[in-house]
This record gives sequence, structure tokens and C-alpha cells, in this order.
Amino acid sequence: MANSTEWEMVSESETEDRPGQAGSDGYKPGYEVPLLTVVCLLGFTGNFLVWMIYSKPKYRKSNAAIYILSLAAGDILALVVVIFHITEFFPVTWPVLWGHDWQCALHRFFRFVGFNNTVLTMTAIAVDRYYAVRHPVAFKIRFTVKRTRIVIGTLWTLSLAAATPTIFMFQSIFGGSGQAVTYPGKINFACKLVLPFGRWFKDFKAIYLNVVLFYLPVVITAALYVQIVIHVWRNNRFVRARMGRVPHRNSHWKTAKTLLTVFVVYVACYIILITYNLLAPYAPNLLPPQLKNVGLLLPYVNSCMNPIVYSFTNPSFRKACWDATRCRRLVRSDTSQTDVMKEVNSSADDHYMKTNGEGLHMPPPTISVVVANLYVKDKSSPYPNLEQNTKM
Repeated sequence: MANSTEWEMVSESETEDRPGQAGSDGYKPGYEVPLLTVVCLLGFTGNFLVWMIYSKPKYRKSNAAIYILSLAAGDILALVVVIFHITEFFPVTWPVLWGHDWQCALHRFFRFVGFNNTVLTMTAIAVDRYYAVRHPVAFKIRFTVKRTRIVIGTLWTLSLAAATPTIFMFQSIFGGSGQAVTYPGKINFACKLVLPFGRWFKDFKAIYLNVVLFYLPVVITAALYVQIVIHVWRNNRFVRARMGRVPHRNSHWKTAKTLLTVFVVYVACYIILITYNLLAPYAPNLLPPQLKNVGLLLPYVNSCMNPIVYSFTNPSFRKACWDATRCRRLVRSDTSQTDVMKEVNSSADDHYMKTNGEGLHMPPPTISVVVANLYVKDKSSPYPNLEQNTKM
């Protein structure tokens, strides 16, 4: 799920941002708004397709499907945040949408909620896939659908709680008494980052936001996936030595591969920003400041990436999306054809009524319409790799 943040470090010369100014060093944004607009269009379309497919009753007993829906919900939340973030590139909107401190605090709070939920959900998915692949018996007994739903509810609660400190970190550029934090090349926004509890908060912010809420869960998740890959590789080698061929991989491993790809894309979108924020306060000349402006946008891009990953890594999901859009087009086409036939029949009736009084006793032409049965029952699962866990 994607969330961009302004985890700026404190520069040696802190300056107050002013409405309508270019960024530090005269930088003016150019490509950011078109990029974020495309992200919104792709993200909303893709994630709504995910919800349309995996919210069907046949997936209600699949742990993996429930986690995918949670990730999609987090992405949709992040995309709503993106819509408001786009308005920050237009200073004319600042007095209305960003004129008060609570508006900035609320926007940044939900941005961090989405960030926290994504990284925590990734870790929970890794634990789920680890037991499904390495300990399938224990997985069937312990990882029931009911417990998975409880886990997801707990993760959202933890995400809200973990984002609470960020409420005090942002103020409106029009108000607030805090000194704005800046860095060379920074884009000025309607909200300013402040250090609400003194200079020590700079170190707390760097450790808490970057180490505790990113690197720690990412390392745990990566370690679990490494063990999954090693376990599958060893099993394949053993079976190949005994049977002389590569074994058929089970559905748990296929699902794990897709979700592993989601995790890798997530890390790729966040690693630049997080690494910069962690190192810049202590080694300001190590990385170019323009790198952070790119890093601020990549987490937003992550909000539209998951449906794309599903499409490329799983042909069944791609087929389900195609079938859903094709059936809708066929239904619209059939509706239009029926309307045209009604108009033709109506015109024929009018022609008969007009000419009947003039001695022409020809009956109206007969129009035969063959309506194809558009209902196609797809017996194949759109995502057969998602296991059906029947334990409740």
C-alpha cells in the first residue's frame, strides 16, 4: 500500500515555508501531478477489480484472499490520501483545504495508517504462508478463517495506534507555532513538519518511523520468505532425486510466490525514502537531496501496483478480470441491440398505421430477434492458487 511521507531531516538552517513559494533552491514541481493522477486512475480501477473478484462468497474461506482484500482496502485509503495530496501542488486550495492544523494532522495521520497497515499485513502474510508451506497440518488447525479475520482487525487497530505520534508532527503553513523542517530541494506543501517535543524528537522520529515501522518488519518478512524458498527448493531436489522429475508445486507455494512478488515491489517503492530518512540526519552529504523528492512519490505508486502484480503473476486472475469486463460489454451490447429492435418495430407499426388509411393493407414487417444467452458459468476459479480453508 503506498504512502508517501515527509520525514524530512532537520537542516542546519531551518526556514519557514511560505505559501505559493517554489521549493528550496528554487525547485518547482512539474511531473508530480500527472504521475499522481495516473496512479489514482490505475489504483482505483485495479483495486476495485480486486474487491469485485475476491469478495465473492467462494473466497470467504480463503486466508490469502482475505489478506489480499485487506491490502486492497489499504491501497484505496492511500489513494484517497493521494487525491488530497494533489491539491497541495495548487496553493489556491491551501486556505480552504489546508488552512487549519487539524486538516494537516488528519491527512498525514491517515497516510501513516496506510503505511503501517501495509507493512504489518505483509508480515502477517509471510507468517501465514510460512505455516501453509512448511507446516500444512498446523496451518489447517491454527490458521482458521475466523482467526485470520481477527488478525486483520488487530492489524488495523495497531496501525491506527502506531500512527498516533504523527498527529503532533504536522501543522498548517498558515498557523501553528512550530518551526518548519526543511532540506535542500524540498517541495513546499501546505503542511509543515515540526518537532513537537524538542530536538530529541528528531532521533526518535528517525528510529521509530524508519527502523521500528519499516526495517524491523521487513527483515522479519524477508527471513520468513527465505525459509519458504529454501524449504521448497530442498523438497524439489529430494523429489527430483527419487522420481527423476520436478514435482508439481502445491497451491500454497504458488500463492506464496505471488505474495512474495507483492512484497518485493513494496520494498522497492519504499526503500529509497526510508533509507534517505534514516541516513540523512547523520550523514547529510551522503545522498543527493533530489533523491528524496523521487522517494516521496514512489510509495504513492505502490498503491496501484498490487493489481498489476496479480495480473502478471497469475493468469487466472487476469482471466477473471477479462471475463468481468467482457461480460459487462456484452450485456451493454445486448441492451443496445434490444433498444434498436424496439425502435425498428415501433417505426414499422407507425408506418402501418399511416398507410392503412390510404388503401395499403400491407401488414408491418416482421422482425425476428435472436438474443444469445450471455450467461456463462465459469467453473474454473479466477484464482485457483488461493486455498480453500474450511476450518472455522
